[in-house]
Amino acid sequence: MQTNEFEKIFTAFWIRKNKKNNNSHNVIRYINLGGKKYVFKHPTKADSTISIVNEVIASIILKDINAPTIKYYNSKAKTIRSEIQGNLSENFLKDNNEIFISMQKVKNLLAIKDILTHKKDIEKAYSLLYPLNALYKKEDIINKLITLNENADKISESKLLKNSFVANNRNAIDYYVSRVTNNNKIIFVGRAVEMIKEFAEIVDCSLTQNIEDELIKMTVADIVTGQADRHECNLGIILNKKERTVRLAPMFDNEFAFYIINFSYDYDNLILSPKHYMMLADKKSEIGKYYEQIKDYYYTGKLDNRITELKQSFNKSDEFWGNVKSVYISGLDYIDEKIKNCQNYQENSLIL
Repeated sequence: MQTNEFEKIFTAFWIRKNKKNNNSHNVIRYINLGGKKYVFKHPTKADSTISIVNEVIASIILKDINAPTIKYYNSKAKTIRSEIQGNLSENFLKDNNEIFISMQKVKNLLAIKDILTHKKDIEKAYSLLYPLNALYKKEDIINKLITLNENADKISESKLLKNSFVANNRNAIDYYVSRVTNNNKIIFVGRAVEMIKEFAEIVDCSLTQNIEDELIKMTVADIVTGQADRHECNLGIILNKKERTVRLAPMFDNEFAFYIINFSYDYDNLILSPKHYMMLADKKSEIGKYYEQIKDYYYTGKLDNRITELKQSFNKSDEFWGNVKSVYISGLDYIDEKIKNCQNYQENSLIL
């Protein structure tokens, strides 16, 4: 079978699985092909195959609209015993100096800084301090966090922490684990920007992007592709240890694209603020131009042309392709309505 731009067929000689998430139906394997590093993801159950295909199709369409995403390939691994259907994604880390840090880990670090008030607590939490432990020695980390938390005594005496630590007989680590690591939700763009800036300051690294603009691009792209799973582990940053820089990681793990029709389910009051919708309405700004480009992609028939092309490589039902289109138009309608509401509110506020 001859491969095209969407497909990669390869021969695999592996003995065991690299990784399986407890909450996932997929297995992750890290492989090298032609001198490049890839991630091969394949389902453990037949009913998960649709999400694997969705991820490939989503990445192709996201590339078309210049969303900051990685590329996925429809893939088949030929092993000694069988063939395994899955997808391949290219490694988005440039070299060994770069590490990926999820927004969950960013939040964890900030929580440690704010919650841990004594040296013994910070020492206990050392294993949780990644990526600081990739940049600093243990004592340097402890001293850094103690210095950052100049109001440690006041915080430790606060009513909130007394209720949490004393009344419930919990120490700082218990509080951290129960209140932070298990709170895995979709986050506000504005809050994410604040967190990333604070993180970069703590680790003494500089930002190389307009983080807010890039996050808005990702959010709009998620809305128009119906992405239902952009939680704090599927969004993150890339830290370059050598250059001491931080940038956003591209969009990845898009397997739940095209799942949502009613966008108010996940996005209403969760992702973008009125300020961000007004930014999308400004056709002269980078974000405004980006949004106009996405609308052009749909309304001039470019999406229709792409779907016709994709149908030849992905044998999905007409209902599936119709769902792709309906998600797109629902997403655009949702954003337009939000923009209109924000503009009306602003005008009424000026009148008052």
